[in-house]
Amino acid sequence: FGSRQSKLDALAKNHLFVVDAEMLHSQAYYARGGGGRQRAGSSESPILQRDAAAAKLRALLEHKEGSSLRAWLRHFDRNNDRRTTKHEMYGALDRLGCKEEVLSLFEILDTDKSGELTLEEIDASQAILWNRFVEWSVRSFGSSVEMIHRLNDMLELEEVT
Repeated sequence: FGSRQSKLDALAKNHLFVVDAEMLHSQAYYARGGGGRQRAGSSESPILQRDAAAAKLRALLEHKEGSSLRAWLRHFDRNNDRRTTKHEMYGALDRLGCKEEVLSLFEILDTDKSGELTLEEIDASQAILWNRFVEWSVRSFGSSVEMIHRLNDMLELEEVT
């Protein structure tokens, strides 16, 4: 457990495996190392609030889809613009079976106040993995569309032989 993100992820997995509505959207609830809670009116920094909210969301996505990247691609970024709005996030969480109030979770995570979230703001390590894959596919095939065509052609050849 070297980084703050990995500590928060581990804490989220241990203490937030079953995520309820209050835990997902409340700025008043933040896990600490001993499993304690940070209550309303605290002086919790916005960075720690964001990190805790992102860890909770990552834990939920990993629980529901196996990884936050898979959940991002299947539910959050369905139009492939590499971002999600509040409305898209609400739809994504609804599809995942979560009927929580998204507004405060979104506001905590949207620290740049752009009105959109990127995978980087939710799970930086999965965003790096996705970016590397996209770069590889462009380098190797010219585009993701060409990659799909070539892989499909290879599969068809294997079926014939």
